[in-house]
Amino acid sequence: MSIDQPTGGVNMTYGSGDAQYLRYWKPKSPNAPIVLFVHGGSWRSGTYLDLIGSPKITHLTGRGYVFAIVNYTLIPSATMEEQVQVADLLVYLVRNAATLDFDPQRVILMEHSSGAHIATLLRTDERYSEKAGIDIYIVRAVISLDGSNYNAVAEITDSSRPVAESTIRGLGTDPKRPKDEGFEDHMQMPLRLGDSTYPATLVMNNWLKVHVPVTIPST
Repeated sequence: MSIDQPTGGVNMTYGSGDAQYLRYWKPKSPNAPIVLFVHGGSWRSGTYLDLIGSPKITHLTGRGYVFAIVNYTLIPSATMEEQVQVADLLVYLVRNAATLDFDPQRVILMEHSSGAHIATLLRTDERYSEKAGIDIYIVRAVISLDGSNYNAVAEITDSSRPVAESTIRGLGTDPKRPKDEGFEDHMQMPLRLGDSTYPATLVMNNWLKVHVPVTIPST
């Protein structure tokens, strides 16, 4: 478990499963876009408090966004395909948007590692949203932080031995042993995002300002 655990927020359940709960940070202004974070962990480990990184929560809520982090059932208790049904959480959020005070038509998915794989599948394959009974086009943006296996060759080259060997076993290839520094970068990315000195924070700020800006109500 990460020692940099987020503080504040309110825990809620979004389904009947033991792992179906989330933590929610209320917006500073009404009808704000919501950032929904899906944690990583190779599909089989971690919780909604692991490797989230408190800087990004403080940073994004400070800029007017709602923030929520989702917990979900892990392998082997669920298949990866079943994990993509975090779409059920979107149903819960939309149904309760008026009470939670956010804009249900402006959802931003943010994820790390295997969580990025799960959420990207959710946004690009409409079968999951259709099964849940939700319009996937409410998801206006996806911010994938170092998603697992988008580029398998790079994954093997840049990651540490455990991650690389898992990929090698899956692909049946045996490239040169990777450097160990890559895994540290992989783990630091979600922890540092939101830090004003971290270059990716500025990239995120500019991108969100264009695609899913916060509307400040007039006084």
